[in-house]
Amino acid sequence: MANSDRSERKGANLFQDWVNAMSNQYGEVDVRLEDISVKLPFIPEAVRLNGTVTLSFHLRELSAKEKDARVAKEVRLLHA
Repeated sequence: MANSDRSERKGANLFQDWVNAMSNQYGEVDVRLEDISVKLPFIPEAVRLNGTVTLSFHLRELSAKEKDARVAKEVRLLHA
């Protein structure tokens, strides 16, 4: 996993963590938020976010039928 020890890493590269996790077809990437203000509709005050958001994902191999459908879609898009 990209960051399984949950320790703070100075100079961590989120993009590199994402690429490493994707190459393993599963993974977890931590995004640290510090003093992020978000204005939401219908809420008069901005919401401040602090903490860590963890993105987890799992990829699977496509079946032969799914691969053929994807190729057909790409060909249609190229000829459009």
